[in-house]
Amino acid sequence: MAFTTAQGIRPGAPPPGAAMPGGGPGHPLLPPRVRRRQPGLAAAGLVLTVGGAAISAALVLNAGDTVSVLTVVRDVPAGVALTRDDLAVAQVAGSGVSAVRSGEARLVIGRTTVTSIPRGTLLNAAMLTEHPVPDTGEVAVGLVLPPGNVPSIDLAGRVVGIYRVVKAPDGAEQATILVPRALVISAEFDKSGTGKVLITVVTAQSAAAAVLQASAEEEVGLAVLPVGS
Repeated sequence: MAFTTAQGIRPGAPPPGAAMPGGGPGHPLLPPRVRRRQPGLAAAGLVLTVGGAAISAALVLNAGDTVSVLTVVRDVPAGVALTRDDLAVAQVAGSGVSAVRSGEARLVIGRTTVTSIPRGTLLNAAMLTEHPVPDTGEVAVGLVLPPGNVPSIDLAGRVVGIYRVVKAPDGAEQATILVPRALVISAEFDKSGTGKVLITVVTAQSAAAAVLQASAEEEVGLAVLPVGS
C-alpha cells in the first residue's frame, strides 16, 4: 500500500502535525470528490452504516489504482467527537485498502471515536459511533488483567464478553459471564513492568461493581466477539 502526501480538507490548511485551529461553523466544505472513475472501484465499494447513514468504503484492488480517502492529521483519543480539523485527504494506492472516501466526510464529522486513532491512520467507519462514549447508563471501567486472560490481538475498538473465571475445589476453572457485550476503548501493557494488561471498557453502569471486584481479584477474562456482532 502506498500513500501520496495527504492534503488538508480546507484550502490553506496546515500540513499533518502542524497546529490547527479548533473546528466550528463557517469552515469551507471538503473539496469535491474526483469524478473520474477507476475501473473496478465501484464494484469493490463496501457500504458501512454510521448513525443511519450509509458510508462507502473505498477498496483499491490493483497496484496502479488510486483513490481519495480520509485520514487523521493528529492523534485522536477514544470517546471524542471527530471534527473537520481532525481530517485530511490522502491519495492511496495498493491492494486491499479499506477506508472512508473523502467525499463522505460530512457523514463522519461529529461522530464519536470508539478507539484512539493515531495520526496518519486511514479512517474506517468501524472506528466511529453515533452515540457518546460512554452513553447514558454506561460507564468506562479500567481493568488490570493477567496476560493469559486477554486475547493476544488488537482489542481497541472490539466488542468483548467479560467473564469471571474462578477455580473450583477440584482445580478446574469455571467461568460465568458478567457482561455479554462491552466495548474496549483502550488496551496496553502496564509500563511499570508487571506484565499485566490495562484495559478500558465501556459497560452498563449496573455491572461495573461486579466487574471491578472480579478484576481486583484477578478473576476477569475477556472473549472477543465477531466483528459486527
